Amino acid sequence: MLAVDEESLDEVIPGGLKLDGRTVVVGFLLAAVAVLALNYTILLTQQVTPQQRSLAQARLVAGLKMMLREDFETAVVAFDEALAANPRLNSAYGWRAEAYLALGDMKAAVTDFDTAIAREVSIPVNRGGRGEAALRAGRFAEAVEDLDAAIAAWRAGEIVPPKKEPDEAPDPRRRMLDELESLRAEAVAGLGSVDRAG
Repeated sequence: MLAVDEESLDEVIPGGLKLDGRTVVVGFLLAAVAVLALNYTILLTQQVTPQQRSLAQARLVAGLKMMLREDFETAVVAFDEALAANPRLNSAYGWRAEAYLALGDMKAAVTDFDTAIAREVSIPVNRGGRGEAALRAGRFAEAVEDLDAAIAAWRAGEIVPPKKEPDEAPDPRRRMLDELESLRAEAVAGLGSVDRAG
């Protein structure tokens, strides 16, 4: 068994205060408990109540109706309210990005598409949206990469036709395959013009 000299655990802090090993260990344990309690409190405050989920869903639906009416500013407000009620409502990020794209705010669109893609990697339609936003912002290489991913998802059957009638909600596919291919051709042409200018 390893023998430890208790005095070797003692430490004198400038000013004459002496800490023994037990005090250090107890202090460390209290700090660890405080950190765990803080993390638990943060976790509890991030829980979404059923009422918040219901409100968020209602605001998401309102935003989608505004998208159908091409009232994109009001749609952004509705998606903001949905996300305020439930920050985990990932689809609201993608739809708000689409509204920003329609309003011409490419920076906000890309930011929301980034969030939507990071949270829901399995939703390839957001790659098409981010590709279009990157194209409109003149970031052609990024646009080609995202549009290629969206086109591949279409061809692999990962983007399927909607089950609802078109007038009930915006098309969840958002971009048809021919539109994605056209956007990609535009991005490739943009790459070529940048190469020729450079």
